[in-house]
Amino acid sequence: MMDWVLEWLPWVPPLLISGIFNLLVAYQKLYRDCRSPLFNPWSSFGVWWWVVVQLALPSLIFFFYAKISTKPPVDFLLYWTAVLVGSFFTLFVNANADFGFISFSIDKVYAFLNELAYKSIASGQTARLASFKQDLKQELMQNPSTLDDGLNWIQDYFSEDIALKNNANSNLKCNRC
Repeated sequence: MMDWVLEWLPWVPPLLISGIFNLLVAYQKLYRDCRSPLFNPWSSFGVWWWVVVQLALPSLIFFFYAKISTKPPVDFLLYWTAVLVGSFFTLFVNANADFGFISFSIDKVYAFLNELAYKSIASGQTARLASFKQDLKQELMQNPSTLDDGLNWIQDYFSEDIALKNNANSNLKCNRC
């Protein structure tokens, strides 16, 4: 087993590079769709499934496009191809194809694979927000004199969020989650 891993190790970085481009763009979209000051999904299974999908799909396309199974030389050209495949994959999954007689939305296939992750992330984030609200309510009920301090703290917390400063009237609810 170890020999197999060592044999294929030189082709792992180019494979990952093609997926990393997609992961960076997809994370920006995830963060935009689920923007909330309490957004922290990293402890949920869903976000790790989502990361695997973001890395694996472009890597799989690169694997077949660059014919990695034939073990091409690991050189600048292979890395450059990985960068291009990763970039074009991002464009590809955000495009719609219209063939005149049939319209095909490519991003729906991609979104289908991500839906499980989004639902899991949403579940965890909803629970986290509910827990925060419950804790806040309990604290305010136990100690009404700290109401002003608590409200000031919340105001400071939200005013420090750069994303919310730019969208002062934005909806704090997650659009997808």
